[in-house]
Amino acid sequence: MVLNIDTLAGVVLDFRQDLFSPTAAQTLFTLAAVPYDTQSVSVVVNGVKYELTTHYTVLGAAITWNNVAFTMATTDGVEINYAVAV
Repeated sequence: MVLNIDTLAGVVLDFRQDLFSPTAAQTLFTLAAVPYDTQSVSVVVNGVKYELTTHYTVLGAAITWNNVAFTMATTDGVEINYAVAV
């Protein structure tokens, strides 16, 4: 666990990482916690970072893959990094 303080809001943040092995054509990924904000979320698939709104969306703890760059396969590795308020 890494803690950081958001100096603008005075909020202590815990940075998390959830790892997924998707099913074929999976589009919905549920995080272990709700991110502090959508800008704190980054999605990395097979070592490549993708862009919010272009490739994925965030709503609460749900990350939806938009299938823009490609459709998920069982061989893909998905890493989702995000911050949560402590």
